[in-house]
Amino acid sequence: RYWIAVLALAFAVALAVLTFYHLNKLASITIPNNQILQNQNLEFSEKAFYTPEVSAVQIENKNESANTKSNAFFDSVKNLQNNFSKNLSAVLPFLVGFWFLGIFIFGLRLVGGFWQLHIFKTREISAPDKKWQDKFSAICERLNIRQTVRFLKSDLIETPVVIGFLKPVILIPASVFLQISPKELETIIAHELVHIRRADALVNFAQSFVEVLFFYHPCVWWISSVIRNEREFAADEFVVKILENSQITYANALANLEELRLRTNQKLTPLVTAANGGNLMQRISKILQKNTETSGRAGSLWSAVAALLLISAFLLSVFSFNNTAIVNAD
Repeated sequence: RYWIAVLALAFAVALAVLTFYHLNKLASITIPNNQILQNQNLEFSEKAFYTPEVSAVQIENKNESANTKSNAFFDSVKNLQNNFSKNLSAVLPFLVGFWFLGIFIFGLRLVGGFWQLHIFKTREISAPDKKWQDKFSAICERLNIRQTVRFLKSDLIETPVVIGFLKPVILIPASVFLQISPKELETIIAHELVHIRRADALVNFAQSFVEVLFFYHPCVWWISSVIRNEREFAADEFVVKILENSQITYANALANLEELRLRTNQKLTPLVTAANGGNLMQRISKILQKNTETSGRAGSLWSAVAALLLISAFLLSVFSFNNTAIVNAD
């Protein structure tokens, strides 16, 4: 489900790129096609003047073939597109200005998030004691982490986070070492290492960039929220699979972290992957659930695939219809 949501977001970006390419291509052939049509109309009018009977037959044949090939549904879609283009042309400059303004505002928000990450990585940090460094190395070996990962304590954050994807850093609040049990903290560390193994920070960065470009699109925000929720579900499933008989310990660790976060009410940038991210109650219920409903998951998976294929087929048919109409017009 996580990767289907990621592909859906990538599909939305690809549709925008294809639409931009398609419209530019239409704009480049508009002037030559108009000239060709004018010449064809001139030749046709000359032939009609000298041979009216033949021209009338040709006109009737063309009209009959056009009527047999027309489709009411695609004609209505084309009319909607034409009306939309006419009405949009008047307010298009204002919409473009609004888009640039939104990108500027959300871009500043993204830059502010990067600055917050820089502060977390460079200020009020320290290395954990030798015992925790050895445990961290053991968990890395168990999860088969080949990448070099820094493991640090922080006095600025109130929940464990992963920062970066080229040189990742795991930050654990200094208070967490004293307020939750060592077994619970091991499950939280494993959760953050799973994010690094899955390259979730890289996907999260690309996702945040897409949110800046499509800040106006509610479907993009909805898909993005689904990605963040499913990312945490997938990481939880991986942790429970690697650390056997750790469901109760892991669920208690998440609940304790959420309690600590609510006390401080600290807000983090969406650029980080935090241990208590996503829908916490759903995560805990899934962790504690022993018998997973595989049939229900499979059904939702196939429903998402079917919906994606249906939307793709509809859009491809619309684009192919437009291309056919252009070819016939030429």
